[in-house]
Amino acid sequence: MAAEIESGRAATLDADAAGLDKSLGAKASSLGGGAWVVAAGNGSFGTVFALKPQAGHLVDAWSLAAPQPGRYPALAAWRADRSRPRCKGEEGCGPLTASVRLLPAEADGSARFLVLGTYTFPMGATAGGQLSVWRWRPTGAEPLLVKAFGFMIDDPALLPIAGSTIRLRVKEEWKHLFACGGCSGRQVEWRWHLAGKGLRPLGSRSLVPELDLVDALIGRIAARRGTADLAEPAAARAVRRLLEASGDPGPVGTSPGGMLNGWTRRTMGSHVVVCLSADAISTATYTFSRAARRLRLVRVVPRPETKTPCGKGAHS
Repeated sequence: MAAEIESGRAATLDADAAGLDKSLGAKASSLGGGAWVVAAGNGSFGTVFALKPQAGHLVDAWSLAAPQPGRYPALAAWRADRSRPRCKGEEGCGPLTASVRLLPAEADGSARFLVLGTYTFPMGATAGGQLSVWRWRPTGAEPLLVKAFGFMIDDPALLPIAGSTIRLRVKEEWKHLFACGGCSGRQVEWRWHLAGKGLRPLGSRSLVPELDLVDALIGRIAARRGTADLAEPAAARAVRRLLEASGDPGPVGTSPGGMLNGWTRRTMGSHVVVCLSADAISTATYTFSRAARRLRLVRVVPRPETKTPCGKGAHS
């Protein structure tokens, strides 16, 4: 019965928002004790706020758009006066829209929730986001985490939550290869554990470690450093020949592998085979072995340009 009452109240809050403006969408989630956290927006501009009971009414208790004391200047991006183009620079500039998800409560019963904010851009395939996690107190919400990130709009499973673990899939950069704005780039999963009190970082893991190894190998070869811990000698020589065939790798500090044009990945028994093409290393098939959880490049076979290049439509 309590759940039905809470559900009815949430529907009432959502309907009230729609009554104010037909373009306004809102979703209310109960924080317990009569308090609510609400995500509201019109598709381009959004905010998140909390309401709590007082003298028989619901009153404002907290808002992402209000001044936030402490360590998180990026939260200023939620304010209306920080929207582009009025906001100079990138840090702390909006607008953002958001969704809210309730999290398991802390050991003392304090409610927790996360806000997944995404920046509104007129065009582009690589977008920006902001993840924040909050602990609810009667006086307002306390930040446990605020983290900015980039992501590719076509990539699925942006924020799966399994039990007490938060997982966020993001787009990062390699050191010696680079990806265009419309490409997936380096896919990484960030993870945090929801402890009995607070939030504990679990680090990150690459979703395609084979590309990380190729990136590291290119950097070693360009710097004339040893590669024995990454690749078989014949495989390292093959990558070196691919780099030499491309001509001048460019000045120090640039990406000697060039722009990643496409890649595919498939498992074949105890090996992983990656087809990879980039500006400075043409197209080749890379075979990796994994022994004792250690990844190693064992074979590289250049592919003639007349064959189908790596990319969509192949195994991945």
